[in-house]
Amino acid sequence: MKNYALLIACLLCGLNMLASIDLSRTQELREFKAFNGIKFQYSLLVPANFNKDKTYEIVAVLTEVHVNDHAWAKALVKLKAIDLKRTILIVPKVPVGHESWGTHPIHHAFNDLLKSVRKSYGVANQKIHLIGLEAGQETAFWWTFGSKNLIASTSIINGHLWKEKRWDTKWYHNLIGSGVPIFAYEDKEIDKFDMSEIKFQDMTSIADVIQDIESRSW
Repeated sequence: MKNYALLIACLLCGLNMLASIDLSRTQELREFKAFNGIKFQYSLLVPANFNKDKTYEIVAVLTEVHVNDHAWAKALVKLKAIDLKRTILIVPKVPVGHESWGTHPIHHAFNDLLKSVRKSYGVANQKIHLIGLEAGQETAFWWTFGSKNLIASTSIINGHLWKEKRWDTKWYHNLIGSGVPIFAYEDKEIDKFDMSEIKFQDMTSIADVIQDIESRSW
């Protein structure tokens, strides 16, 4: 009987530990309300040995265009496995209550989010890197156009937009006209028209891309 009671106690203790783990995971999702009222949910990943007296590259990783893409959680698993050294990652979801990223008010709200993280973790006037992961390529291009004064570089990993008819010379020249350096990491060669001002590379691991951003920036 005593052994049975001990077993029950152990099971209850285990359940309590699981509950506390789940709670801690939900606390990893932060919230930010922009000046225009648009709300973001996002994760912020910092190096394990973060030191407020050091300077870090800040990288915003965009994973989705539409709320139904369901790419954010999958990408976050990969990002959390990276041993960050000199980089802080912002991983935002599609804004709360919106179907996609594609409105002008969201653009202003996204700028507010970047500036808020920079104020807490960066230095004055520090520029921020964008990564467009797969479907997030399109969102990264929008904000490269609209936020060029905030953006240090834009990196695309296995982007889908290259394959679509709407990716044309107008898109390309607008993007290059932003003055932001564009890097593309693709597992297949893109052969559509001359895009020689985009720096194509064949690595596609997001950990390798972050390391490449660090090496370009230091």
